[in-house]
Amino acid sequence: MELEIQKTLVVSTAHMTERDDVLLDEYIRNPPSTSLTVDKVDFGWKIHVETFTESPINIFKELGFSDGFVKCILLGFINDCEWVNFDCDGPIYYFLPRYEW
Repeated sequence: MELEIQKTLVVSTAHMTERDDVLLDEYIRNPPSTSLTVDKVDFGWKIHVETFTESPINIFKELGFSDGFVKCILLGFINDCEWVNFDCDGPIYYFLPRYEW
């Protein structure tokens, strides 16, 4: 039996803004031409970053996401993660922007 193990960066939703949350909801309801995998989960979001062939900074910046959100996605991407999981109980990192909701 082979185990399926996925590498995921877990970060607090404090590293995203309320606007980011709204943008993700809008993305799910009406996806733009970019093909991102975005899953709404209990108390947060999961973004699939393994499929990016180049830095995801421009993709998310063009869609209007905050610097904190983009930096979290980039951190997952450069660390070869499959997913970035924004969770309300996830860790808050001192080196990433933090937002009050």
